[in-house]
Formats: sequence, structure tokens, C-alpha cells
Amino acid sequence: MFVVAHNGARIWGGAERATALLLAGLQGRGHRVLLLCNAELVARHAEELGVPTRICRLGGAGMFPHAVRLAAVLRRLRPDAFIVGTFRKLFLAALGARLAGVPRVVQRIGLETDRPARGLRYRWALGHLVDAVVVNAEAMRAAFLAAAPRRDPARVLTLYHGPRVAPPSRAADEVRRELGIPPGAMV
Repeated sequence: MFVVAHNGARIWGGAERATALLLAGLQGRGHRVLLLCNAELVARHAEELGVPTRICRLGGAGMFPHAVRLAAVLRRLRPDAFIVGTFRKLFLAALGARLAGVPRVVQRIGLETDRPARGLRYRWALGHLVDAVVVNAEAMRAAFLAAAPRRDPARVLTLYHGPRVAPPSRAADEVRRELGIPPGAMV
């Protein structure tokens, strides 16, 4: 499967890192991936994670030529899925993907402040241009489910971010003994 994502931020923050890590993970599972982004800074950091990138700027909501340009890029790339990684770019990014005929469009939401109540344009895009919304907290799910015209629970998924914790290499009682901590002491 070929997965293309777009991130419209100019900074390397949590959402940008999460999108790049998602693509790196998909790549590690054998999928082909590409991150389209607005900023060289985001591209550089994503490439450090082994994610191929390309600059493809999306401006504000009224920049319809940007959606048309994105559509042309996606038409040439022919991805199987497109992930919108920046909620503020949802309308243009999803419109470009639909104009290009991308079969699956997914909006990834990582911030609780990214709410569909932001405006009619977002609610319309969520209902008509996006196949699924992925949130990282169950508390965020209800707002997106309510905004979807079809209100199909299968279209709004919760995938939790979490640290990958390595299994302990030694038994807890062994470590306690080594550190001089009594067996029943709170640590």
C-alpha cells in the first residue's frame, strides 16, 4: 500500500512528530510512504526518521489553487490512502485528495483543541471529503461523531499514543535487593 500524508505546520511539534512516526511505522511494515509538507524544517526532521518527504505547500482555507496543485501531485503519485495531519488544512487537503481520486482520505486529530465546531467548512469536509477520523483520546471522539452527517461510529476511531515499554530484563525482587529496597516498600 502507498500512503501519502500532508502536514501543513511550519514547526516540528507533537503533531508533526506523530505523523512522521506513523509513516515510519507503516514504512517499517513494508508500505511505501511519503510526507508532503509546508516547511523544510518538518521535511528535515521527518527525513531524519527515514521518512521520504516533498514540499507541497497548502495555504489558508481560501487558497483553492493550492488544493488544485495538491490534486495534480496526488494524481501523479496515485496513493492508496491520504492522511491529513493538520486539522487547519483539512478542507484544502481533503479537497485536493478527492479531486485526485484518492480512494481513502483520513483525518488524524492529535489535539483536543482541534474541534469540528470550528466552522461549517470543517464539518462539511468531515462529512463529505473524509472517509475516517482518527483521534488519540476517547474524550475527543464524541465531538467528531456528532459532526459527521452519517454519524457512523465506524468512521471515528480512537488510536491511543503511548510509549513502547520494553519488557523488564530482570525480576523486580532482584532489582529491589540490588538497590537495598525492602520487598513491601512503595517505590
